[in-house]
Amino acid sequence: MSVPDGAMPLYAELLSDFSGASIAHALRKGGLLARDAKMNLAENIVSEIHGKVAAAKAKEQFIKRFQKRELPTDIADIAVRSKNIIPVLVETKLASSNSVARRLLRQRGVKLNNTIVINKNTAVGSGSILSVGKRRIVRILRKGVGNMG
Repeated sequence: MSVPDGAMPLYAELLSDFSGASIAHALRKGGLLARDAKMNLAENIVSEIHGKVAAAKAKEQFIKRFQKRELPTDIADIAVRSKNIIPVLVETKLASSNSVARRLLRQRGVKLNNTIVINKNTAVGSGSILSVGKRRIVRILRKGVGNMG
């Protein structure tokens, strides 16, 4: 869940032992201080709700995914019939329609195996990692080639 900076002091007051003033100060300073304050607040809240082990695991996953830019370990495998990028985006529900898929390509919002795709005729192979934005990531499998179909 993403929380706007303006709401962070309120979250600190309501959901943790941190003071809203200390979080607001860190946010005003910006940079690493703000990032660390947000991470500490998130770790504290997750720890209170789910326990320290879950909080440590969530922090580790966040650092791997968003600071080190590593792929998540729980990528969904989706079997598709199409080979072309446009229908694959629609089949995987990463785009709601062909026109949305084309717009995503124009906006450079689609990556195939961590490379930005702009060509609407790009072929997507089985085993490829397809992503739209930072959070929507799938592994492509081919239907009818010995798996799922």
